[in-house]
Amino acid sequence: LEFENFEGAAPAFTVFGDIAATEVIANPDASGINTTGNVAQLTKTNGSQVWAGTFFEVGTPLDFASYTKVSVKTWAPKTGIVVKLKLENADASVTHEVDINNTLINQWEELVYDFSGAPAADYVRVVIFFDFGTAGDDSVYYFDEFTRTN
Repeated sequence: LEFENFEGAAPAFTVFGDIAATEVIANPDASGINTTGNVAQLTKTNGSQVWAGTFFEVGTPLDFASYTKVSVKTWAPKTGIVVKLKLENADASVTHEVDINNTLINQWEELVYDFSGAPAADYVRVVIFFDFGTAGDDSVYYFDEFTRTN
């Protein structure tokens, strides 16, 4: 069940850790597994924090009773980096995060995060970090098509 694909009204992004604003743009590489029109762009500004990232909120809490995983399509200019996905409730008193190392460079890759171990909560905030643990170097990353799956 897809819950954000950036094709309609763009969500409001909040960035942190000294990076540039996240914005929805026309897909710069409509190929492979992602030929959609729009994607979100995250630029990890040179010298930004190792924990820099961005988040948006969903209108309806994500239900993990039926679907325990979240997939997202990502595009990165380097491979083997940590792409962290974190879910939070409205006041961030309950959070759960999962790390995946990407394996493709300069092409779309679907990363599937297992949230079956997440504590029960009304998760409404989706946070994504690229190259977590490394200071920013002006690399540009793209992400798209958040989906709840099994």
